[in-house]
Amino acid sequence: MKRLLAFTLFFALCLTGCAELSDFKAPAPRFDTLSIAYAEPLLDYSPLRYNSADRKYLGNIYEPLLRFDGSFNMESALAVSWGRLDEYTWDFQLRQGVQFHTGETFDADDALYSLSLAKAQGDSELGALLSTLSEVQKTGDYRFTLRTTQPDPLLLNKLSYVYMLPEGYVDFKLPIGTGPYRVSAFSQNTLTLERFESYWGPLAFFPL
Repeated sequence: MKRLLAFTLFFALCLTGCAELSDFKAPAPRFDTLSIAYAEPLLDYSPLRYNSADRKYLGNIYEPLLRFDGSFNMESALAVSWGRLDEYTWDFQLRQGVQFHTGETFDADDALYSLSLAKAQGDSELGALLSTLSEVQKTGDYRFTLRTTQPDPLLLNKLSYVYMLPEGYVDFKLPIGTGPYRVSAFSQNTLTLERFESYWGPLAFFPL
């Protein structure tokens, strides 16, 4: 009986303590800032690099015409539709209402400039990917055709590596794209991004 009484008393004390602890409420966590540390530093801000370590940073800033979805199928990014006119010619319709981080509007002139810059041998690490590209012609403010020297079944995959840039953009040390984040500060070891409030798609969850 004494043992049972002692156990009952101990159990009651535990419940009392638990009740008191449940009254304590920790402050709600803040999700204003997200900090991510990578083992590999960002070596270059150029959108013409093929280095996968750099591209995982730059993919927050720049966007391609098309990209892979979660099932590794091609989906729309800055191009809303595309199709083959013949074995050598592709037609692309661009998304309207897209802004660069500077406030400039993205259009076919920017797409042609970006593809030309990416194809430039020597200055671009993407030139080999676009080796079959022979001609790009503007057919409207938000439309262009792309012609290849031979049938290229992997062309759409290759285009997912080509970031879209503002026409005339050459200062790669100051990244300017259309992505969900824009650069607010950067140094040798730290890249600080802020949410791009004029992004054409759903706004990024973290402001910083």
